Amino acid sequence: MSAPLLLAACNDTDPLPVFFDLNYQVGCVRPECTAVFHEPERIVMALNGEAGFTNRCSAQDVDGALTVSLSSSNGNSQSFAITGALVGLEGNVGSSCVVEIIEGANRYRGACSSAAPTPQVPCQLTGGFDEQGRPKVFGKNSNGLLEGAVYCDNLHVFSAPNITRDVARAGSFGNCRNTAGQSVDQRFCPATLLVEPCDGL
Repeated sequence: MSAPLLLAACNDTDPLPVFFDLNYQVGCVRPECTAVFHEPERIVMALNGEAGFTNRCSAQDVDGALTVSLSSSNGNSQSFAITGALVGLEGNVGSSCVVEIIEGANRYRGACSSAAPTPQVPCQLTGGFDEQGRPKVFGKNSNGLLEGAVYCDNLHVFSAPNITRDVARAGSFGNCRNTAGQSVDQRFCPATLLVEPCDGL
């Protein structure tokens, strides 16, 4: 953490800078895919304003439920965002949840839910998985950080709907393994995010 941001964090009159810990990659797990189909691995650990990153996170009460929108971008060529996601509800992130990722000239966008991906809703948003492979709730973890996990299957390129890609943990395509080292389905190696603080949450 840089000295100017430390000073900002210690000043009671200024809001704490939003910190993002992101690990994701846009790629492809289908048999016909090769490494040429993969976007760069993205591992981000940065405060808002640090290393060129602009981080935002806010929560709003919508009909008695908290809805979160968050984003982390580095200029116009790299961005990760989730909008309209309900927080802290078992098996439900709402019907307005959207994942959007920008990689250079490519903009990927699709709906998300807490269920496994479908052609209509290609992204699964959870709080990760427990040791039995059961999805955890998207929301604050025991340390008070907003924690999420995203897996997308056939996420469309916004300008070319016939082109699809997947989203998972960086470097995990074709090499998704559990803690015992066994090969498992790609959705058990989702992209991960930790965010703190999130205004309104």
